[in-house]
Amino acid sequence: MRRDDLRLLFAEDNEFTNDINNTKHRLPVMWFVDNIDEVFSEFKKRDIELADDLKTHPYGLREFAFIDINGYYIRIAESAGEN
Repeated sequence: MRRDDLRLLFAEDNEFTNDINNTKHRLPVMWFVDNIDEVFSEFKKRDIELADDLKTHPYGLREFAFIDINGYYIRIAESAGEN
């Protein structure tokens, strides 16, 4: 996965990913961005299936999430700023 200065590479190891990403739990990864609307729009244009739509949470973050091919639950977030 590549975006701006972020580069993520997930190695595929079926035994390992099945241990940490299964029906009981998933390993979450959180990626903070400064332009969440732009990133969200790009994901929608690419028809990437989302696990959670973009929304503002009471804990001060705007975020959405997707599950990658290895089962990682990846949350993309930005500060919601002043309320």
